[in-house]
Amino acid sequence: MNKKAIFMPMFSFFVLLILTYGYYQLIINESQDKYKLIGLNQAEIIKSYDKGEEYLFNAENAVKYASYKSIDDFSKTSVVLEKCNNLWKFNSDCEPNLEKTFLELFKSDLQDYGYNAKEIKIQDNSIIVILDNFNYQKELSKFKLEYNLPVKIKQELAIDLNKLNKLKEKIKKCAQDGKDLNTCTDEKTKVEGDIITFTIENNKDILIYTDKLETKKPIFVFKINNKDNGIRAEVF
Repeated sequence: MNKKAIFMPMFSFFVLLILTYGYYQLIINESQDKYKLIGLNQAEIIKSYDKGEEYLFNAENAVKYASYKSIDDFSKTSVVLEKCNNLWKFNSDCEPNLEKTFLELFKSDLQDYGYNAKEIKIQDNSIIVILDNFNYQKELSKFKLEYNLPVKIKQELAIDLNKLNKLKEKIKKCAQDGKDLNTCTDEKTKVEGDIITFTIENNKDILIYTDKLETKKPIFVFKINNKDNGIRAEVF
């Protein structure tokens, strides 16, 4: 049986499989037997694929754990400046910009893992990250290989930013209508004088490393002064 006849369909299938992830460029110069030259270098082609998969695996984990760290920091600060004492106040610098703040935290945490994102956005409560393409090049005698792998990662968030944004707008509308803010949502609240504390619990676990690894469910807490919320409303 012709060994070349067996090898080439298998090799073609292997390259086709790889092309579902990235793309190859093979340049073969002045060779009388191109099939033989490809066969001799198939180990290098497999190596490039393995390197690309390793890069993608590490990047996916970096995005996942950076998102966990960002969620933890995001929840601790109530997404407002330290001087605000966890109090939201509309129409002031104590009014939170939830999505912008989360993206800033995430970008910084991702850089701590050694990755600089070309593009980051939140869509359908998932963070979508585009990194620089993985590129592997090898040049040998009469043979040049380049493997380019686009890297786009989608990670579902363990905190519901859509829900928080809707809750913020609902509370703001209640304040504009002059309503008691403690009566305008179904969320868990605690009232101490004029201060209402909102507690938003999440069901998804995140893995956080501080002094040790720990699994926790993120809890988002913020406060609003019912009489000093930043909106002057006419009460009917």
